Formats: sequence, C-alpha cells, structure tokens
Amino acid sequence: MKALVVTALRADAQHGERTQTALLDVLSRRGCEVETIDCLDADVIPCTGCGNCGMRTPGACVVKDDMQGIFRALVASDLLVLATPVRFGSYCAQLKKVVDRFQPLMVPLYTVRDDEMHFRGRYDLPALLGIGLVREW
Repeated sequence: MKALVVTALRADAQHGERTQTALLDVLSRRGCEVETIDCLDADVIPCTGCGNCGMRTPGACVVKDDMQGIFRALVASDLLVLATPVRFGSYCAQLKKVVDRFQPLMVPLYTVRDDEMHFRGRYDLPALLGIGLVREW
C-alpha cells in the first residue's frame, strides 16, 4: 500500500517531530510504502480562486510550484494522511495552503447528496486519514 503523508506537524515545536516520527513508524510497520511531503518545506503558493482549473485548464492548476509533484503523488497513493497541529479547532495554515490547492482534483460541477452540495471527484482518490495534534494547556 502506498501512503502519502502531507504533514505540518513540525509547526508544533514541542511535540511535532516526535509525533511525526511515531506516525511514519506505524505506517512502515504496517507495510506501507510511505512518501512524506512537509508543508513547511514545500513551495506552495496559496490558491487565488481564479477558477481556471475548472474551466479554462480542466484538472490543471495554472500556478506552477510544488503542487504539481504533490498532485502526482496523491493520485498514485492508496492512502492520504493529513497530519497537522490543531489551531483554533482546525488544521494549521501551512496545511490549509496545500489542501486549498486540491481544487483541480474535482470536477467543477456540483452533486447534491443528503441535501448538501458536493464536488464530484475527477480521479479515483485514495482513502483519507486525518491526524490532529492537540496540546494540553
């Protein structure tokens, strides 16, 4: 099984590296071939919301940065792990910058499911596992 770990755990200076090491160790022991992308090191420009990936260049973002490699790794994976410190009840800004750029992976048409609007996926995407690191105060 191929696992892609997109992590921002190092943003938590106190527990991040230790948590990331434990996560990667567990995945390896379970037989996963692991690729790690650290959001703190990735050159990712925030999404501008231009909509080109939906209409003008379907499935392709016009911004050229490290996301092209992340897209390739994502669609080749069986499992996507998003690992982040929790900030204000959500994932941290470094991970949000990457997740916001996932838009080209969706078809720009909505479907309605359980009275909610959802994008339809453009590709068969991997299973998702979210890991949130919450510190005690």
